[in-house]
Amino acid sequence: MKPLALRFKGGWLFKPEQVSLTAAVALIAIFVTTCTTPPAKQDNMFTSKRHGYSVIISSGWSMHETPGEWVLGSQPRDGTPGVDAFFWNKSLDRTIVVVALPLADGTSLEAWAKDVASITPSQCTTDSTVPSTLGGERAQLWDIHCEDGAEVFKIAAVHKGRGYLLVFLSLAKFDPADRDLFASVMRTFTFTE
Repeated sequence: MKPLALRFKGGWLFKPEQVSLTAAVALIAIFVTTCTTPPAKQDNMFTSKRHGYSVIISSGWSMHETPGEWVLGSQPRDGTPGVDAFFWNKSLDRTIVVVALPLADGTSLEAWAKDVASITPSQCTTDSTVPSTLGGERAQLWDIHCEDGAEVFKIAAVHKGRGYLLVFLSLAKFDPADRDLFASVMRTFTFTE
């Protein structure tokens, strides 16, 4: 039996004709949620009082909070109002951003995920979207590739009437370690309210 392959930038992990789409998506979800990258030390924990979350970021990263409130529909980037941005200090080509917004009463994860999916730039394509968890809440996870070579992972969750979005952006050539890093950050994310 030939080894399975799933297309990633620069290679195959599973061949589509050998694995059903459902099985491939399930394998991606398992991969992202079970990575073995060790979590960062507790002294690198960041707690956002305005957004009500804590996350552990490994050493080598710095953080910048932009005052204000993020507006749904705008790209969440450093400098955008309401964005918490984390930067890899060795190069500015990797960023993690977190935003949160109050939602209308009864807004479901599915409705929030649809809103969040709509802000994917037109030059980017979503390779997969799978159910996941964030801070113990149900979540939706996307794996996105852009024409300019950027790799994006984003995850959306709803907690106590607020919509949360955590995005990892790599402008560098795809590196499998980016997927591990994003998974390790997701595992340390907790809601504080």
